[in-house]
Amino acid sequence: MDIKNLHQVGEKTSKILNKLGIFTDDDLINYYPYRYNVYNFSNELIDNSTLIINVIIESNPIVSYIKKNFNRLSFRARYNERIFNVVIFNRAYLKTNLTIGKNITIIGKYDFNTSSISRNWAWGIKKYEKY
Repeated sequence: MDIKNLHQVGEKTSKILNKLGIFTDDDLINYYPYRYNVYNFSNELIDNSTLIINVIIESNPIVSYIKKNFNRLSFRARYNERIFNVVIFNRAYLKTNLTIGKNITIIGKYDFNTSSISRNWAWGIKKYEKY
């Protein structure tokens, strides 16, 4: 099926997709990004590596405003009986959702020397619900 026949794909969108080499619905389904990262949940804290871990928040988050459009959110978290600092940049709006004792998933880089995990790009913290 031609890409123009798909629901909500107009002339403008079809031109953009055609530039990517997408002309049919099959091309769209089989299109993969040029670059992507695959992360798996970590069982241990490895120095200077990007990891995904489930942690429990141990302290109230603190927001520090560095510049007009630059802020820093920090709090302490516990993972496998080890407490460390978590630093997230430009995510001050998460402060109201982060409460002591809450389980969350953190994606970031672990630094053994400072005992901290930092994340300075989007989606550093996501809600984690146990089912």
